[in-house]
Amino acid sequence: MTPQYNWALDYFGGRNPAKDFASSSNIIFSNGDLDPWHAGGILEDIFVNNEVIYIKNSAHHLDLRLPNAADPVTVTEARNKERQIIKGWIENYQNQVLTAKDL
Repeated sequence: MTPQYNWALDYFGGRNPAKDFASSSNIIFSNGDLDPWHAGGILEDIFVNNEVIYIKNSAHHLDLRLPNAADPVTVTEARNKERQIIKGWIENYQNQVLTAKDL
């Protein structure tokens, strides 16, 4: 069997993020600068319906872990921003549902 090194990029996209994710929404692309994988992540906000958060002094998925007293301020700020973004998405959806019921 021959390894298919490009399978994930071919199947899921990612070679051209602006094009590949143009129809996506409600995704937060968060990357920490201490994460060796961040070089392959989405680092620039090139989307209309998604968010990009680049977190200084953060390692792999640190913003997704439970809060810890040792967390850098940048991680705490990123978590707060993520929470607000998701809250906005939920409120927007709920407003759409309520508006649709009035029709």
